[in-house]
Amino acid sequence: MGTIFPGDGGGEMPVKFGPAGVPLSCKGRTIVEGMDDIIALGLETMEAQTVRMIQPQHFDQYWQAGVLAEKTGFEMNIHGPY
Repeated sequence: MGTIFPGDGGGEMPVKFGPAGVPLSCKGRTIVEGMDDIIALGLETMEAQTVRMIQPQHFDQYWQAGVLAEKTGFEMNIHGPY
């Protein structure tokens, strides 16, 4: 994790780095497998991309990812449809 110092004197803010979506280096293509791969790469966060639509068959996968993120402190962001 890096740290930045905002110019407004508000103190320090942590910066976490990670990919948007499951990394291409990941053998599996699920979000949970992507999280494991991201952690192995030494990164701390990921963006789950659902730009076109959220498919109902993926709900369980998102739920599992949320539970794992909560247990491990892994930070997740979701990019939803416009």
